[in-house]
Amino acid sequence: MSEWITINVAASYVKMGRSTLYRLARSGVVPAHKIGRSWRFSIPELDDWICSEPGNVPLNLNGPHSQFVSARSRPLRIIDLFCEAGGLTLGFTRLASQPAVSVWANDFNRFAAETYNANFGPHCVAGDIIDLLANPKMEIPQADIVIGGPPCQGFSLLNKNRDGDPRKQLWRPYMEVVRRSGAEIFVMENVPQHNQSV
Repeated sequence: MSEWITINVAASYVKMGRSTLYRLARSGVVPAHKIGRSWRFSIPELDDWICSEPGNVPLNLNGPHSQFVSARSRPLRIIDLFCEAGGLTLGFTRLASQPAVSVWANDFNRFAAETYNANFGPHCVAGDIIDLLANPKMEIPQADIVIGGPPCQGFSLLNKNRDGDPRKQLWRPYMEVVRRSGAEIFVMENVPQHNQSV
C-alpha cells in the first residue's frame, strides 16, 4: 500500500474542509482507512476518487462548505513541465473554473521534483525532458492542458553565451508532450525573446 497521509493533509490535497472530508470518509464516499482512532488516506486512492466518472468533485475550493455535484465529466487533467515545486500546478488546480488534477509532471532538478511530489502526489518524474521523451518506454498520459515555463536563461541579455544555448530549444520537447498527451490547450510562460527561437 502507498504511504498514508493524515486527514489534514488529505483535506488540503482534495481542497475541502477537514470536517467535510471526515463526514465523507465515515459515510464511505471518499476512500479512507480507519487505523486505530485516526483516518488515513492514500494519494493514489484520492486521485482515483477525484477522477472517477461519474463522481463527486469539489466546486467551492475554500473550506468546509464545499459544494458537490455529480460530475458530468472528469476533472481537467494537467501536465506540468519544467514544474519546479509546482507553482503553476497549484494555481491551475486551485483556481481553475472547473476541478483540475495534475496527472504528470517533469523537472530536471531532483529536489524540485521531490518537492512537487510531496505537494501534489508521486507523479513528477525527475530528469532531462529530452532523454525522457527519447525513451520508448516513457508513456505520457492523456491530458487536457499542458502548462509550464521552459528555461529562459538562454534568452537572457546577461548570458554571454546565449547564441547557441541549447536551453533556447526546450520549447520543442514541450510541444512534443502537448502532441503526445492529446492536450487541446497549452500555457507556456516565458520571456518575449522566446519568440525569436522559432
